[in-house]
Amino acid sequence: MLGVTNSHAMKASELRKRVGALRADLHRSLNNIYIWASFSKNALDLARADEGFLAQKRFRVPSKTKDKEIERSANDLRQIVEKAVAHEIYFSVFVYAVAQVEAFVGDLLFELLRFDTRRLKTRIKGVEHTSKIDVTELIDCSSREEMIDTVIRRELVSLFYAAPSLQMEYLQAVTGVKLDGHIVAQWIEIKATRDTIVHNSGVSNAIYVRKAGALARAKDGDSLPMTDEYFGGALALMKSFVGRVTSAIQRDLRKIDV
Repeated sequence: MLGVTNSHAMKASELRKRVGALRADLHRSLNNIYIWASFSKNALDLARADEGFLAQKRFRVPSKTKDKEIERSANDLRQIVEKAVAHEIYFSVFVYAVAQVEAFVGDLLFELLRFDTRRLKTRIKGVEHTSKIDVTELIDCSSREEMIDTVIRRELVSLFYAAPSLQMEYLQAVTGVKLDGHIVAQWIEIKATRDTIVHNSGVSNAIYVRKAGALARAKDGDSLPMTDEYFGGALALMKSFVGRVTSAIQRDLRKIDV
C-alpha cells in the first residue's frame, strides 16, 4: 500500500490521473505499433508479386558517397522481402515495443517514488542500489526535491541494469502490487527475446535459454520464431501487465486522502 509521506506534496488524486495517463498513452502506442507493423508486413508481402517493384534495378542507400546507389535483381528483392516478412519487421518493431514498456515502468516508478519517498529505502538483493550521493551533486541541487529526484534517477538506472526478475521484484515491492507469476515469467521471456534479437541477431543461445527458463521457445543455436501469434500475444501480455499494475496502484490511491 502506498503511503502519504512525499517530497513534492502531490495529491493522491493527481498521481492517480498521471498513472492513468501513462497507461492510456502506452496502450495507444502499442495498439498503433501493431496496426502499422501489420500493414507494413502485408504491404511487403504483396510486393513479392508486384512487377513494378521487382523491375527496379538500382536503389539509393545511405553512404558517405553522395547519391550512392546499389544494384538488386528481382530475385534479390524477393529474398529481401521474404526475410523481412518472415521475421525482420517484427524483430525491429518488437525491440521498440519492449523499450516502450520499459520506459513506462521507469516513468511509473519515478512518479511513485516521488510521491512516497520512503519507498527509496526499498532494497532487493542483487540490485546495486544507490547508497550515497556525490558531494558535488549534492551542492549543485537547488532544493531537497531536486536532490531526491537525482537519487531516484540514479536508482532507476541501477535497477534497469539488474536482471529482469530483480526488476520485477523491485517493481512489486515499491508499488505493493502482487503480479501473477505467469505474467512475470512471460515478461521475462519477452525481455530475453528482445536481448537475443539485439545481441545475437535472434539466434537462441545459452543466455536466452537460461533467462527464459521453462518458457524458452528455442534451443541453443536455433532461430527464435517470431510469428504473428507470438508478436500479437506479446503485445497483449504487455498491455495486460501494464493494466494490472496501474489498476492496482489506482485502487490504492483512491484510499488515500491527502
